[in-house]
Amino acid sequence: MVSGTQPEIVDRLKLARTPTPIITLEGFPHPARIHIKRDDLTGLLTTGNKIRKLSYLLSEAKELKAEVVITCGGIQSNHARATAIACRRIGLQPLLVLRGEPPDFLDGNYLIDNLTGSDLRFITRKDYEEVDRIMAEIKEDLDAMGKPAYVIPEGGSNEVGALGYRDCFFEIEGYLKEHKIGRVYIPVGSGGTYAGMLIGKKLRKSDVHLIGVIVCDTIEFFKEKIGEIVNRASERFGYQFKVTDADIELVDYQGKGYGIPYTEEIDLIKQLAQFGIFLEPVYTGKTFYGMLQEEKEGDLLFLHTGGLFALFSYREEFLKR
Repeated sequence: MVSGTQPEIVDRLKLARTPTPIITLEGFPHPARIHIKRDDLTGLLTTGNKIRKLSYLLSEAKELKAEVVITCGGIQSNHARATAIACRRIGLQPLLVLRGEPPDFLDGNYLIDNLTGSDLRFITRKDYEEVDRIMAEIKEDLDAMGKPAYVIPEGGSNEVGALGYRDCFFEIEGYLKEHKIGRVYIPVGSGGTYAGMLIGKKLRKSDVHLIGVIVCDTIEFFKEKIGEIVNRASERFGYQFKVTDADIELVDYQGKGYGIPYTEEIDLIKQLAQFGIFLEPVYTGKTFYGMLQEEKEGDLLFLHTGGLFALFSYREEFLKR
């Protein structure tokens, strides 16, 4: 260990069902050969990429003797739902800071948040711009009440959560070599999944291209955020590498904005359902669509990050098609 660094967090909880399988999408009408890393199979109620990150984050929370876990997201946040369920499994109280007004009815991820008995706090979109400060203040209040709290940032995206996707890269490394896959497509909504994959790539000295498809904000924003996460991990855990903008490959297929699907995406989701692959309109639908537009040959790997429960809140968009 490099002087001044800390030991890596150990995933003592093993909350994710891993390794997840990789399949080949046979018969799909596209000139490239598409392989899918099925991280939608990391669990049932905890399905998707969030639980890999949460397994490390909540291991640290337990180590620090936290009683309450605070995190944030939108009303239909996959991360908030996975956090709530995982916390209940290990005896912690989830507190979710959600962006927007309380919905008039229970649906999708928000329904599950309610069933877990999570402490739900709603803030405006404007206030959400300062959600990190708001969560820090809630933690301070809880600590003062004798209820030690642990804060998880949006999407579980920090240097601890990223370790979950460092592990994921280790899982796929041999498969990529065996099938001569040079490009991996990754949804980017908070940056932690991509950052973890990049950490794994750097540690293994791989030359594979990691292509992140952003679904909100800007390419410049995510290059900075992903770089910060990776470099914090390198500094904290003694990895002895740094990344620059050149290491981070991103494309933008968000359309009109976060959570706003476009016609081509909805049609693609319906098409893939005929192959037994279910995507959703926020992350995976846009990422898969972007991959098809960017690539016309060779072998590709798509990282399926789950999010099935969010699909149900888009029923009207599918009825229109």
